[in-house]
Amino acid sequence: SALVRELSAGEVPYFFRDNFGGDFHHYDQNKVVYFLPVLSQLLNSDLLVKNIPNLVSWFTSDSTSVSLKTAALSNLLAAVQRFPNVLDKDQHIRPMEVQFSRLLTGASLETRKTTSTTLFGVRIVSTSAACNVTEVDGTPTR
Repeated sequence: SALVRELSAGEVPYFFRDNFGGDFHHYDQNKVVYFLPVLSQLLNSDLLVKNIPNLVSWFTSDSTSVSLKTAALSNLLAAVQRFPNVLDKDQHIRPMEVQFSRLLTGASLETRKTTSTTLFGVRIVSTSAACNVTEVDGTPTR
């Protein structure tokens, strides 16, 4: 929380600057998610730009938490809004395209609904039904 307070004041804390050089990759990923939103709000965007490779890496990594992926993507959008040409096609954009493609093509085409009846805490009847995912007009997705 001290880091968030100092970042929100527009300053990088001396211990963070000296130990990490402003590279958030070396900071605890469980904590970095809390101050990434502040990073995109700073008037001085040097830290945001410096951490673009980390943001792309967190967004494209399979082992990153959903909250960190979301914060990373939000910061990438903020960086592009400020500096439209800041992302490199091969280093940043292509890996993100691959990730979006995996997310979209890996989505299930059906949804499963399971209902069960219990008696005295014991399940006695269970039914499961699969429904195809459809568009609003009723046509199959994709």
